Amino acid sequence: MIDEAHLARAVAIRQLSHDVREITFEMVDPPTLEFRAGQTISVKGGSFFEKRLKRTYSIASPPSKGHAFTIAARLVGGYKGTEFMSGIQVGDTMSFMPPFGEFVVDQAGTGPLIFVSTGTGTSPCRAMILDLLEQGSRRPMTFYYGAATEADVIYEEEFRALEKAHQNVRYVPTLTRPGPCWAGRRGLLADIFRHEKTLPSDAHWYLSGNGSMIDEVQDILKTRGISGDRIRIEKFFPAR
Repeated sequence: MIDEAHLARAVAIRQLSHDVREITFEMVDPPTLEFRAGQTISVKGGSFFEKRLKRTYSIASPPSKGHAFTIAARLVGGYKGTEFMSGIQVGDTMSFMPPFGEFVVDQAGTGPLIFVSTGTGTSPCRAMILDLLEQGSRRPMTFYYGAATEADVIYEEEFRALEKAHQNVRYVPTLTRPGPCWAGRRGLLADIFRHEKTLPSDAHWYLSGNGSMIDEVQDILKTRGISGDRIRIEKFFPAR
């Protein structure tokens, strides 16, 4: 049944940044996890649901892993989700609801794919890009990633490596408060699209992360003539 809880055990943990913890889980019951790249899970555990609170996490790994999956949890002080995720250790089990959501790649499309994210909004984008590459997709993929400082960037080495290994992958990070040694773009993600002379009309856009960023970029795209049915969004927290 769709509402049956799943059970998985933490098998690997690493710190991706000062406030993002990556946890890889191995399935216990059922033995494999079926999902589409870009989907999320709703987590249950410990005091997490004391007040009927709900916290969802996008799966950061592609479906091909089958028996295992990865999530990248941002640890924010004072939140029940942080209390739960920061306390998980290798060997601990986690109960969660089956994957859900429609923030997934339009497989029928043929045009370029443009992913735009901030923070842990990288998770669904990472899953979709890795899944497409595993399938041998030749569609051009550009991943625009925004963060505050170098210390906030996650998965940078991996995306740099993907860009080198695949001609159809492009990685474009931008920082709002970079250090003096940062050689990449500076400023808000929205500024990139605001100043582009042309935007591909045949592209499919996937925006995830900061609600304010998503609202701003979405407005820019629509103003520039990008059809709304070519834009999919996944807000990790509301716009302020």
